[in-house]
Amino acid sequence: MIDSKEAARAILFNRRYQVWEHREWQLFNYTLIDPDDQGRKYFLGLLIHLSHPHYAYIPGEFEEYIQKDKKSGKLIL
Repeated sequence: MIDSKEAARAILFNRRYQVWEHREWQLFNYTLIDPDDQGRKYFLGLLIHLSHPHYAYIPGEFEEYIQKDKKSGKLIL
C-alpha cells in the first residue's frame, strides 16, 4: 500500500474477474475510508463460492462487522 496504487490494483483485479471463466464465484467489492489518514481509501473484494452454505449471509455480515467496528476508524462506502 505504500506506493498509493491501490485504486489501480482494484481496477485490474475487477477486470481480471470479468474475464474469468469460473462463474461459480461471486465478487463483492467494497471501498473503505480511513478518516484518520486524510480520507485514504482501501479497496476490498470478497470472493465467495456460490455453493458456500452461508453465501447469502456473508456480505451482509461483513458489512455489519465494518459498521460496528468504529474503533478501526474505517467506514464502508
